[in-house]
Amino acid sequence: MKTLQWGKTAVKKMNWQEAMDYCEKLGKGWRLPTIEELVSCVDYNKHNPATDIDGFKSVYYWSSTTYVNGTGVAWIVNFFNGNVVYNGKTYNFYVRPVRGGQCVGNLKIKKSDIKREAVKLSKGMIGRLK
Repeated sequence: MKTLQWGKTAVKKMNWQEAMDYCEKLGKGWRLPTIEELVSCVDYNKHNPATDIDGFKSVYYWSSTTYVNGTGVAWIVNFFNGNVVYNGKTYNFYVRPVRGGQCVGNLKIKKSDIKREAVKLSKGMIGRLK
């Protein structure tokens, strides 16, 4: 798996579709990160922000991952404390594009699977992100 490269946080908040479009328009492999990629940035020993990666604000960020029980809902991460929740795609949140890694498209994940999958992925990626 390639190392992830994080772009700068977008200047303004946007809804999920605007976030997807924004990242795509950046070109050169930029995309909206999956929920696993966002969670892999969280350091649960920290808060405000809960990460060692520069440029993340202590706010919610969109992932490209749709909630399996509702196509109008997607997963987001709060970088104040690392909480992972889902919210309607019409709401406006921050966007941090990513490139590299292994994109698997618009994933759909059940709530019961999110922590297990995120922890499994983060254990394999966290060292490569620093």
